[in-house]
Amino acid sequence: MNSVTQWIVSLIPFLLVAVALGATPYASLRTPFGVAVPTDERNHPAIRAMRKSYALAVSAAAVVAALLVVLLSSTGVIDNTNNLSTSAGSFNEAPPLLGVGATLLLLLVGFAMFVTYHRRMLALKEQEGWQKRMNNRYAAAQLSFHNGPVAYGIVWFIPHMIVIAACAFVAILSYDSLPAVIPTHFDWDGTVTDSSAKSWSSVLSLNLIQLVMTVIMVFVNWSIRWSRASLDPNKPEQSAQAERKYRRSTSLFVLVLSFLLVLMMGWVQAVSLYEGKMAGSLVIVSMLPLIVAGVWMVRLFRMNRERSQFDRISRDQDRHWKLGSLYWNPEDPAIFIEKRSGIGWTMNWAKPSAWLVMFGPIILIVLVSLFGTDIMVRKSTGLGWTFDFTQPLTWVLLALIGIIVAGVLLTRRFRGR
Repeated sequence: MNSVTQWIVSLIPFLLVAVALGATPYASLRTPFGVAVPTDERNHPAIRAMRKSYALAVSAAAVVAALLVVLLSSTGVIDNTNNLSTSAGSFNEAPPLLGVGATLLLLLVGFAMFVTYHRRMLALKEQEGWQKRMNNRYAAAQLSFHNGPVAYGIVWFIPHMIVIAACAFVAILSYDSLPAVIPTHFDWDGTVTDSSAKSWSSVLSLNLIQLVMTVIMVFVNWSIRWSRASLDPNKPEQSAQAERKYRRSTSLFVLVLSFLLVLMMGWVQAVSLYEGKMAGSLVIVSMLPLIVAGVWMVRLFRMNRERSQFDRISRDQDRHWKLGSLYWNPEDPAIFIEKRSGIGWTMNWAKPSAWLVMFGPIILIVLVSLFGTDIMVRKSTGLGWTFDFTQPLTWVLLALIGIIVAGVLLTRRFRGR
């Protein structure tokens, strides 16, 4: 792949992040910069000015970050650290590494600017005395809201599990015929740049990642279904309909994106194990989920603005939203709650279960990489394989299966209420 194409592909995530950051205050009209304001003040001149100023500041930060990337690349600052030599030859990873660096830098700068504007928004609210006007106003809570088609059911994740099971089944059957060395890393042209000795962990690692990601997406979809909804007390039916439409579209987005990622990892596993070379198609496969995500986010952004026409006053006080985006309320039993800035949902970080949901899968994947020994052995009698119960990782995987079963049973229990 030529250098220009590498840069274009590497900076696509950077551009998506820049657009998402700049559009954040326009996606949450009723809670600008994470602060609840009266409905008739959402287009206050000062708020409009802050939205515009923030969008321009993010755009300027994106331009500066992009120019910094170009400068570092043109001056060859990172050549000494990124010109790596392997048995496959010499390759330069400057474009992808700099693209990731620029994206992370923009995220940090964008968050710092958001916190600054959040504080300015709180000062404006105090100055205008809006909190006193909002103290006696509450959003409607429709008890029958969850009886309608709010989100897609767990049965829609069956195709994900079929793909994962098929990939793992074929890999297990082919284990003996696989080469002694498994490719684990490819460059932009699809040439192998790193590999590891054959083991069950190296052969099935992508299947584990597929499974963990699917479990996370099932939980996210469940939260979309059951997280509380604030409706317009003056138009409860109309606002409920708009809320169901938004949540169902978000649920479909979760389903489609997660299925594409499962397919992508399955394809990468198949090529790594049975072909050993990506043949230059890595770019197309990896960019497809990003493109789908970008298009769908535009749709959700528009739907979220439509919801803003309803008078859904937030029941959560500003003091529970740390830095305008982190929800911390020990008295709230909910784990998931709708974001005040941007689109989607966030967690109640005052709940230990939220930390478990966030970092549990990460810890599991790290354990697999650190203790990636063979967890399966041939049966002493008969045909086939069995788990090696002397390996701690075996029990970790069994615990994960137990969590999945418990999650399914929990979902069925809530559906029956």
